[in-house]
Amino acid sequence: MLDDARWTVQMEPYLPSDFDGDLCVTLADIEAFLPYWLRTDCNDPDWCDGRDIDRNGQVDLADFALLGQGWLLCY
Repeated sequence: MLDDARWTVQMEPYLPSDFDGDLCVTLADIEAFLPYWLRTDCNDPDWCDGRDIDRNGQVDLADFALLGQGWLLCY
């Protein structure tokens, strides 16, 4: 019966600029970002391996600004 149903949802922390997966945005993430800098051929499904954070087709200053918003954040 639906009235007795219980749901558990586990949410994972998400930092779009945590490219190395250590749950922190640090210098290692900038180093992972730099090889993609100024690429204009990013598209679905990988968006330049996630470096095109805003998914506009290019890795540019807007993506760097988004990386900066997460700078030194850790989960």
